[in-house]
Amino acid sequence: MFGKFLRRGLLAHVLAAAGAGVYLVQSIAYAITQKSMLDEGFYLYKGLLFASGVYRPFQDYGPWTHKAPLAYLIPGYVQAWFGPGLLTGRVFAVFVSLLGLLGVVVVVELGLRALPEDFILPPFSRLGIFRWFEREVIPKFERPQIVFMGTSRIADGIAPRLLNEDLGLPPGATLNLGLQGGTNFDALQFYQRNRETLRRARLLVINMDEWCFGSLSGAGYRYGFAAPWNERWHFAQKTELLRNDGESEDDWRKRDERHRENVRQRRTELLLDGVFQTRLLLNYFPRAVLLKLGVKTRTRILDDNDQVRTARTEVGPEMTDPANFTERIHIFYRAYDFHPFMLGHLRQLVCLAQADGLRVVLLQMPNRRVYQEEVERYYRHSYEAQRKVLAGLASEFRVPAFLYRFPEDCGLEERDFEDYGHLAFRGTRKFTAFVAELIRTHRLLAE
Repeated sequence: MFGKFLRRGLLAHVLAAAGAGVYLVQSIAYAITQKSMLDEGFYLYKGLLFASGVYRPFQDYGPWTHKAPLAYLIPGYVQAWFGPGLLTGRVFAVFVSLLGLLGVVVVVELGLRALPEDFILPPFSRLGIFRWFEREVIPKFERPQIVFMGTSRIADGIAPRLLNEDLGLPPGATLNLGLQGGTNFDALQFYQRNRETLRRARLLVINMDEWCFGSLSGAGYRYGFAAPWNERWHFAQKTELLRNDGESEDDWRKRDERHRENVRQRRTELLLDGVFQTRLLLNYFPRAVLLKLGVKTRTRILDDNDQVRTARTEVGPEMTDPANFTERIHIFYRAYDFHPFMLGHLRQLVCLAQADGLRVVLLQMPNRRVYQEEVERYYRHSYEAQRKVLAGLASEFRVPAFLYRFPEDCGLEERDFEDYGHLAFRGTRKFTAFVAELIRTHRLLAE
């Protein structure tokens, strides 16, 4: 429980709120209990005389105005509006100090925004990996013919060099832009920001994981950083939370209400992230400074197969306890819905690619069989619903969709997986060969 608390960044928010609360309480306590000093009374009394018109600043034979007039007029007018007295001045001082805190936040916010994105975000972070791809990977593929986009599963699933060799394509013809935690929004951003390069491709393959359309799961890490304001403001869309097999009407309604509240909370977070990117960036700042100072840290590698892998093993375990996957499955499916913005990102991407003359293919890689059996045991209805949505999108845009349910559908077996769905390198070789044959059979590179 405490680990989840830390991972969600709630501890930082709680500590920040607690610090602000302590400061406010202490300031009010001092305002009420501290004895007055002579200068404090002078400023308040002179200010009240000036604000009420009894005297003017620098008036002959008037009170000595040895500071700038606003030093007297500001507390003077505050007393004229809210009543004269020491407490009025001190409460106003507390208010001004809070404005000072806000000023510090604004300065930090503007300062972080002014720094280059590459400076703040370490390349191994969930936000930084996107820019690392743009800086280190995409420029090495000047004329790609095949582009893969999606999550870390496609990142591990396709070895570009092996695919090029199998299809007789030149080196650098296949570009794999699969991202850890990648979403439709990330893929759309890749295409929009690097369109001049990516539009040269002939084939775009978009791998869709089951969670990519969800209100909570589909938004991803970069969405809070770069989402358009229109989507932030209207994020709390009314979506249909899918009802689980065997779930009563009453239980579903309660779960649906909790889900709606979570979506509204997510909208609030998106708005805050849009205004105060410090919430997202400040966590990375210490690591960014260490990197600039030359401290070694882990980073991503474009390997000899032109692949940026997350899975590290050659061969996965042959047998796996289904209980290992239960929590992950519930996380993916317990709040399963289809958010129109997440669907919209995919639609925009397909439209852009087709407008540039690319052939688009929708792909869904299989999970490990024991994992998939658990999915269908608990959430078969939700799983079938997302397959139906994908098939509908394929029909809408008249693009082929290859949706694989079990490993054997692609010539894979249990030992080809490192975990629930990421391929070990043995599985990568098999799946790459399978996709190469798929491209040949369906003539996906035909002019």
